[in-house]
Amino acid sequence: MPPEQFKNLRLHTYHLDGSTYLEVFFPQFKDYQSRYEKLTHDLPERYKIYAAAALGEYGYLVNGGVVNGSVIRWQELIKALWKSGIFAKLENVASPVFLEIGGGYGSLAHHVHKIFPKSLYIIVDIPETLLFSASYLTLLHGPGR
Repeated sequence: MPPEQFKNLRLHTYHLDGSTYLEVFFPQFKDYQSRYEKLTHDLPERYKIYAAAALGEYGYLVNGGVVNGSVIRWQELIKALWKSGIFAKLENVASPVFLEIGGGYGSLAHHVHKIFPKSLYIIVDIPETLLFSASYLTLLHGPGR
């Protein structure tokens, strides 16, 4: 992909997560604000996620952050991990290690890294998909992370 296309990387990830910018133009199909607020009303702030404000990310502005279908899916997972006590246990681990099989373009890895910045996150996927996750995560977190 030409370098100038990386600024809109998210427009090219629809085949990895099924989410397209078109969902933003048809709000009658999804009420992201009420779904997001229902998911996060009892969560500690550190576990509330929003789409990265970069790389052509799209969605609705909710409580100061961008929310879309991917954010809703990952917020459901993060809430389940928090509610089950798994995140509380990981808070006591100096460098938790995560393994994701089928990491898509890397959005879950991005959110987990923000929650646990000293973690090691490993993504296993097919090479074509790893090109997306490597690009996405490098552009958001830098080549050293």
